[in-house]
Amino acid sequence: MFDSVVLNVVISLVFIYLIYSLLVTVLGEIVSSLLKLRSALLKKSIERMLNDGISGESKKSWFMSLVEKIALIFNAIRKGSKLSEEGKKKWWYKIVSEQLKENSRAKAEKFESSFAGRFYNAPAIKYLTQEKKTRKPVRQAKEPSYISSSYFAQTMIHLFRYMGSGADDSEKVEFALKYNTLDIEPETLLYIKNLFIDAGGNISNFMQNLMKWFDETMDRTNGWYKRNLKKISFVLGLIIAVAFNLDSIKLVGLLSTDAGARDQLVAMGIAAAKDSAKFNRYIDRSGDTVSTAVLIDSSLKSISSDIKKANLVMGPGWNFSKLQPGTSKAKTSWDKKSLFILGHLLPWTTSFWGLLITALMLSLGAPFWFDLLKRLVAIRGAGVKPEEKENKEIVPEPAFENRYLSQMAPAKTLAENPVDTAKRIYGDRIKKETGVIDISSGYEKGSLAKEQYLQVDVLNQETASLIRSKYSTLLAGEGSPVKMKVVVTGQKLLRAGNAAGSDMQETETQTLPEKKTTKPQVKDTSYLGIWNEQKLSYPGSFGCLVNRVDFKDEIFILTCYHVVNADLTWKNDGKYRVINFKDGTAARNYEGHLTNLLDVALVGPIEPEIKNYFLEHAERFPERDTSVSLEDVHKTEVTIRGFKTPWAKGVIVHDSKSVAFKYPLGGSKYLEKQINDLIVISHDKSLSEEYVGTVEGDSGALVVDQNNRALGILVGGDFLHSYAIKLSNIKELVGLEVYQC
Repeated sequence: MFDSVVLNVVISLVFIYLIYSLLVTVLGEIVSSLLKLRSALLKKSIERMLNDGISGESKKSWFMSLVEKIALIFNAIRKGSKLSEEGKKKWWYKIVSEQLKENSRAKAEKFESSFAGRFYNAPAIKYLTQEKKTRKPVRQAKEPSYISSSYFAQTMIHLFRYMGSGADDSEKVEFALKYNTLDIEPETLLYIKNLFIDAGGNISNFMQNLMKWFDETMDRTNGWYKRNLKKISFVLGLIIAVAFNLDSIKLVGLLSTDAGARDQLVAMGIAAAKDSAKFNRYIDRSGDTVSTAVLIDSSLKSISSDIKKANLVMGPGWNFSKLQPGTSKAKTSWDKKSLFILGHLLPWTTSFWGLLITALMLSLGAPFWFDLLKRLVAIRGAGVKPEEKENKEIVPEPAFENRYLSQMAPAKTLAENPVDTAKRIYGDRIKKETGVIDISSGYEKGSLAKEQYLQVDVLNQETASLIRSKYSTLLAGEGSPVKMKVVVTGQKLLRAGNAAGSDMQETETQTLPEKKTTKPQVKDTSYLGIWNEQKLSYPGSFGCLVNRVDFKDEIFILTCYHVVNADLTWKNDGKYRVINFKDGTAARNYEGHLTNLLDVALVGPIEPEIKNYFLEHAERFPERDTSVSLEDVHKTEVTIRGFKTPWAKGVIVHDSKSVAFKYPLGGSKYLEKQINDLIVISHDKSLSEEYVGTVEGDSGALVVDQNNRALGILVGGDFLHSYAIKLSNIKELVGLEVYQC
């Protein structure tokens, strides 16, 4: 047995550093978790890989970044000078809550539109973690702290495949890279192209190259994480050293002179060295870190117990009795205690250097001190043998082809329509352009068949010019250009009136260009107006009379739900049930349906006299109804019998389109609801001089063809089009029949 005072002092110090460095490790991991350090560094690394740097700012000098921050603060102060006196008192709050948040939002939006943003928004990455429950509107979901190389490569392949075109995955990836359909920045695009070329166009080899690229980047990321954790550990070590007064210089003096304290700490150190199982639970051999679950469950309690035992032996801490001899610690004020501690932290004091040495020692990490303690105890001859390294058998992962070949094998599917391919590839990018309303397929009347094209609906002519120049060529495959048509439509609005007597803002009004059209001779159509007596100042339109399949004796008025609803909740909860028309009350009840296929209401059941009123005033009720198909496009002309424009005419240009409308919730708030499978009717004067569009007040109006067959009811419109809900869908989903006169 090799026993000496010097060795025992060293063993005692190493044991002290071990238990306190374990505390630093525990707290460091907790701080890292709170700061989301792992996920932040992972995101930073992926941004560097996929965005030619961090959101395009990696090439900025530190000086320019500093100038921007100073300008940000001065801008906040300038805004603060214009605030009220009460607001000026909170100018710092204004900087944090307005300027910094605005800057953060701008960076977030820039990231979202980048290639790295697309990667993070891919379902495979977005749903790696569950939604975070929080009251705040931001950070609704945690970002992943770990992504495997295979998961990264697989997600990249999925992105390229979705935005590409071709017969198989290889051709789709090649297309996406060649035409840069994902808007990848030039340096990153060139590197990924080289990876694909090195793979010889083989998807499996390309995936292996992506995995290797990711693994190399993650090696550097692990180094960044450890360096950041070292900084956190040093700060925590300094805090703990000051809090417990762990002055290494004084500890050496104490252990050199106090044999009893030294022997007790040596005994505790020997016991710790023997208890490898206990300390190995806390130490991750791959780095100076510990498992978060272990931290929370057991580490902190066990480490605190060891620290208390050691402190009983060492007696560390600050002796405040020197401030006022004869007084207790409790009677000494905190300001005097603080000044006393600060006096020992001046650079010319030995305490400062002793505490600094302790902080540096604790930042070395628990694995370092645990290994050193075992070696020292073994040298002392206390019976602990250095443990041999475990020879762990490395089991290679299954071959890549075996794991992913089935996933990457091209599925046998029907050939995709070129317009659908172009919409998939370019759709998201075009939708983000300011002024773009909608993107869908359109049909142009050809000599022999209908020609399909990609239609982009925009707000104004300026946007139209921008889109035409920026996206002049859309490709759905090698040498397969897709025709694009940009149409100035304005916003798509519901064709009902505004709410009167509420705080709801007026709906945007759209005026069609003047049309030199002779209005057809019609009877007085004021009877077609129908509204909820509670709020709507502008009525919608009566559609037609219907009865239920199961209760044919009950007759209802068919119109739009947004015409008769007045509670602004869209829940059909039984409020405001009285529905009026020109000469009185039509009914005192209605049933509303607002789904992804319907915006309809059944008003009634109505009384016989109400039924007779509409039958007497109706110029011509439809004798039957019919369905709409692709055959009707650019072939079937229709009339829309509305309250405001009973002579509206047009031609069907789409048999099944999805359109989003804004349903008012009060004030300036809206519920955006998409309705699918709508009939699109064009009132374009270039198609016919007789075409007339619909306006506010026409929602719910019946749409009939040349043979007076009912096709649907009007729900909304824009500058050039009207949108109607198919009567066939209403009949099937609600269970109705058109009332036969």
